[in-house]
Amino acid sequence: MNNTALALLPLALAYIMFTLGAGLKLSDFKVIAKYPKAFFVGLINQVVLVPLVALAVVLVTAPPPAIAFGIMLISFCPGGVTSNMLTYYAKGNVALSIALTGVVSILSVITLPILITLAFDHFMKDQANSISAIKIGLVMFLLTTLPVSLGMLARHKFTDFMVRRSSLLNGLASVFFCTNRLCCYCL
Repeated sequence: MNNTALALLPLALAYIMFTLGAGLKLSDFKVIAKYPKAFFVGLINQVVLVPLVALAVVLVTAPPPAIAFGIMLISFCPGGVTSNMLTYYAKGNVALSIALTGVVSILSVITLPILITLAFDHFMKDQANSISAIKIGLVMFLLTTLPVSLGMLARHKFTDFMVRRSSLLNGLASVFFCTNRLCCYCL
């Protein structure tokens, strides 16, 4: 993959997160108060249980350190657009799924740097340079929290335009998502 394509991947992710935010309203988060048990079960499962299952898999299978770190890294990543789409197709509570995705994405600014640093220090000990939790947190903020917040602000300020163009915006986000996945597999 050339350097230009690699440089565009973060922009594609930021755009995807912007479209997620453009689909959210502050009132969407009221579903948390309506279904607090379901919300907290989902939150604990995503932030705690999935990484613990990944850790169990790594401990049982004992892959090479880089693979172990990669498995852990994937387990730390929040759900996202795919989980919301699958919830929709399964006729689940889409509002709750979107609220969970929004909150976990915002929390990832804190959780990802901590978990990545711990996993890196444990699995990659002497194999690579150290990493900075502060840099990871800043990147997470710039790629997730800021675009989601800007998307929500755009929907609030330009509601009619954003609602009318949501199909186009989401379609483009789907193209970026698929291209991003394809590019990641080709690395």
